[in-house]
Amino acid sequence: MFTVLRASRPVRVLYIARGISEIGNWCANIALPMLIYEVTHDVSATALMVCCRFAPSLFSVALAQLPQKMGIETLQAMRLADLIRAGLFVCYIFVDSKWSMFAITCAVSLCRTVEMPCFYSLLRANTNSINRDVINNSFGFLQNLMMVLGPVAGGFVVAQFGAEAVLALDALSFAASFWLLRDVPSVIEVNDKEGISKNEKNRTAFSDLSAKHLAIGFLLIDISSGVAFGSLNSLLPAIAQLQFDSSSIQYGFLQSSLTIGLLFGNTIYGRLISGSDCVKSYCFVTYLALGAYLAFGYRYASGISFIFLFIVGAGNAIQDVLLITSLQDLARDGSESISLFSIRESLQSVAVVISTLLVSLFTSIAMFSILVTGLGVFSIMMVVMFQLNYLRKT
Repeated sequence: MFTVLRASRPVRVLYIARGISEIGNWCANIALPMLIYEVTHDVSATALMVCCRFAPSLFSVALAQLPQKMGIETLQAMRLADLIRAGLFVCYIFVDSKWSMFAITCAVSLCRTVEMPCFYSLLRANTNSINRDVINNSFGFLQNLMMVLGPVAGGFVVAQFGAEAVLALDALSFAASFWLLRDVPSVIEVNDKEGISKNEKNRTAFSDLSAKHLAIGFLLIDISSGVAFGSLNSLLPAIAQLQFDSSSIQYGFLQSSLTIGLLFGNTIYGRLISGSDCVKSYCFVTYLALGAYLAFGYRYASGISFIFLFIVGAGNAIQDVLLITSLQDLARDGSESISLFSIRESLQSVAVVISTLLVSLFTSIAMFSILVTGLGVFSIMMVVMFQLNYLRKT
C-alpha cells in the first residue's frame, strides 16, 4: 500500500478511484439480493440475478474490444463505465419490476467487463518492471480488503436505512471514481529501460519463450485452478449445513479463514515473493494452494480445516498478483494487454459456471472429497505440464 502512495500521481489516483469503486461493487453484493427478494419474494429471482451478474463476463473478449473499435481511449472507457454505473444504480432505486432489475444488472456487469481489462492496461502503461508486481499486489490487497469491508458496510447500511440507501451510496462511489480519473494519462508509456536492466534475470526469461504460448499456459492454469478454488464458493455453505449444527457460525469461520488468507498473502508478497522468477513462483504457490485444497477436501470436518483454507487464500492472492504481472509483462502494447485480460475475465466466468455445476452434481457429503480430489489432481497436472514445458525451453 505504501509503495502505491510513493508511486506516480496517476497510480495514486488509480488506487484511490479503484478503492472507492470497489466499495460500490461489494456493497451491492448485499443490497441487490435483498432488494430483488423484497420486490419478488422469490428465491429463484435472487439466483437469476446472480446469473445476470456473471453472464456478460462470458463475452468479455468481444466486449472489451468495443471501446477500441469505437475510437474510445482506455481511460475514457473506464470513466464512461463508471458514469454509466452511477446512473444505473440510481435506476435501481426507482424500478419495481424484476425484469427491469435483471436488465440493469446485466448492464452493470457489462460495464465492469469492459472496465477491468482497461484498468490493468492503464496500470501497465503507468508502471515499469521494477515495481509493477508490488503495485499489483497493493491493488490486490485493496480489492480483497474491500471484499471484506464492503459487505459489512453494506449490511449495516441496509439494516439501518434500507437497500435503497446502499444503492445511492454505490452510485456516488462510481461518480466519485469517474471524477477522480479525469487526471490520469491514458497514453503515456513509462520508460522501462531502467526496470529491464535492474530486473533482467526475472523479466528476460520471457524473451526466450513464445510469449503467446507462455500466456496460454498461464491462462490454462488460471482456469483449471479457478474451477477448483471456485468450487469452494458452493462447497463451504454446503459443508457447513450438512456437517455442523451451528451451520451459519461454521460457514462464517470457514469463509473468514479463506478471506484472511487472501489478505495475508498480499501482506507477505512484498517480503517473500517480489522480484523472484514469476513462472517458478507462480507454480510454487499454485502447488501450495492446491495441496491445501486437497487436504481440506479430506479434513473438512476437522479443527484444522480452517488452516487449509487460510493457505488456499494466501496462495490464491499471490497467484493472482504473479499472473496479472506476467500478463502485463507479456503484452507488447495496451491493446494486447486488454485482449489478454479480457480472455482472463471470460475464463474466470467459465470457471465459476463449471465449478457451480460440478458441485450441484456431487450433492452428498461423501462425494465432496471425490470432487475436490478430481479437481485438485487435474489442476496439479496442468501446473506440472506447464512447468516442464517452461524448464525445457529455458
